[in-house]
Amino acid sequence: MRLLFSVLALTLISAAASAAALNSGDAPILSMRRVSFATGADVKWYEDGQRNWQAGIFGAYNVTPHASLVGSSVYDFRYNGLEHKVGIRIRIFQGKAQ
Repeated sequence: MRLLFSVLALTLISAAASAAALNSGDAPILSMRRVSFATGADVKWYEDGQRNWQAGIFGAYNVTPHASLVGSSVYDFRYNGLEHKVGIRIRIFQGKAQ
């Protein structure tokens, strides 16, 4: 699992994503135009009423216009540790651009 995340992280860091990554239908399957990279922060609420801030990096590789391989590495401020996730995202709806 760590090896898979490390490979994904190195791929994402090797080049910054552009707006063309979202419209990658015409790109070859192995293309940096299919990569997107972001940072973000969020708050997590627990059943005991406590809340926790998390900040991290997020990445995606668009395999098809509707499916992406995704991964993230998030620092958890409550537990002072890193949380890593790898998965797949399937888009079921997209609004139309004006």
